[in-house]
Order: sequence, then C-alpha cells, then structure tokens
Amino acid sequence: MKIVVAIDGSNTSLHALDALIAMAEGWGGNHELALVNVQQPIVHADAFGITAGMDGPLLMQLGDRDLEEALKRAEASGFATTKRVEVGPAAHCIGDYATEVNADMVVLGTKGRSNLANVLVGSVAHRIPQHCHCPVLLIPPAKEG
Repeated sequence: MKIVVAIDGSNTSLHALDALIAMAEGWGGNHELALVNVQQPIVHADAFGITAGMDGPLLMQLGDRDLEEALKRAEASGFATTKRVEVGPAAHCIGDYATEVNADMVVLGTKGRSNLANVLVGSVAHRIPQHCHCPVLLIPPAKEG
C-alpha cells in the first residue's frame, strides 16, 4: 500500500506518522510511506507592491528541516520511504502529490482547533478530501496526560 503522509514538522504530524506506522505494522504486507511537506510562500508588501518574501531554495530547506525527524522515524519502521517538499496551497499540493504517486491513502494529523478557529483560518484537514482521489485518514492530536 502506498501511503502519503503530510508532515508539517509539528508534534501533531509526528504523532500521526507514529500512529500510522503502528497501524500499518498490524496490517501486514509491504507499505511505502511517501512523506510530503508543503511550504506556503510568504508574501509581504513593500514600497513597490506585493512581492514574495522567501525564494524557492529557502522554502525547500525549511521543508527538508521539517521532514528530518519524520524521515528518521519512517525509515526506522522498515517501510520503504520517500520524501518530497512542495510549495503552494497545502490541500492542493497534497492532493496532486497523492495523484502523482498513485497513493492508496493520505494520512495527516489534525490540530484539534475549535470550529470557530476553522471557520476563521480554515483547515487543511477539511479541504484535503476535496483534492484527493483516495481515502483520507485524519489522526487527532495525542491526548495529554
């Protein structure tokens, strides 16, 4: 099974990866984990108008940094693992990547925000099923305590 795992470098996304690895070990068979990190271009306004605040190479470095720990954990699981950094809107990029690699499933952690926060700032978890051709598994944050 080919599984795309969205990693943003947060503890929530690492928890989702760990939960997936534990589940996938119980499923048996061969699985491939395709880790993806999506960087949002940072835009700022200056005296000349709106310009991009960070260039591609810097965003790629940030993405690679966000993937470091996840890559270690995924490789330690023994599953075949690949990684990719994308730049753009997260839900679109993750959905496009899942299509490109012919994923059987997409997995991502949820932040556990309130409904009001999701209305105000949106949620990748809510938008991603609209952009994926395969099932999407949402892993809630780890319980504290």
